[in-house]
Amino acid sequence: MSPMKLCVPGERLCSVEDCIPGAGTYLRHGSIYASLAGYVLRRNEGEELPVISVVKETEAQLLPDVGAIVTCKVGERLCSVEDCIPGAGTYLRHGSIYASLAGYVLRRNEGEELPVISVVKETEAQLLPDVGAIVTCKVTSINPRFAKVHILYVGSTPLKDRFRGTIRKEDVRATEKDKVETYKSFRPGDIVLAKVISLGDVQSNYLLTTAENELGVVVAHSEAGVQMVPISWCEMQCPRTHNKEFRKVARVQPEYLQA
Repeated sequence: MSPMKLCVPGERLCSVEDCIPGAGTYLRHGSIYASLAGYVLRRNEGEELPVISVVKETEAQLLPDVGAIVTCKVGERLCSVEDCIPGAGTYLRHGSIYASLAGYVLRRNEGEELPVISVVKETEAQLLPDVGAIVTCKVTSINPRFAKVHILYVGSTPLKDRFRGTIRKEDVRATEKDKVETYKSFRPGDIVLAKVISLGDVQSNYLLTTAENELGVVVAHSEAGVQMVPISWCEMQCPRTHNKEFRKVARVQPEYLQA
């Protein structure tokens, strides 16, 4: 078990000479920084250097008698039923709670007399939108200054939790930023490919950009409710009515196409 340490977004964790950057971190000038607030985890994964990552505090509550993030194996005894209520990823046997999968041990107070203990897969606990990640979003609202979105995927992997994002007017495209009009770039309901550029505020409001050719609107519906087809980098057309609508259109790469 690695010693537990809490960190805040942007905090320097170590040099790249000491660790390999993992989930919840980003690289800058030879150092590894936290891209979110949470617990710092160091694990040896068979590499020459340990992997350092950050897990959200809400995703990794500590057991009361352990001063470290707890990982477990399948079939490992976690505690007595007198101490916790068994949750997801656990099972009961002879008055004890055991792990039914390998992962992180979580302990949450859910209004019961005893806390609920559960196990979450390591991949689920660590999948978060990091700085530099390509994300798929759905536009929820727009105004002259920015578009608000919900982040649905990181790469091609769906997110379990809901994260909010903002695409500011100045981050819509790389050229002629002063001429950008948000309502000509996105509309509520559009599906957009974007890149995470900053973690924003503590409410998980990530700052995103579409200022690359491969980023922008990938799915949009016309006023007639029909999925439109792109006809240029700034226009899409309804195949039924042939009406054209402005969008900041993405030149989609095959790895980001969703079935």
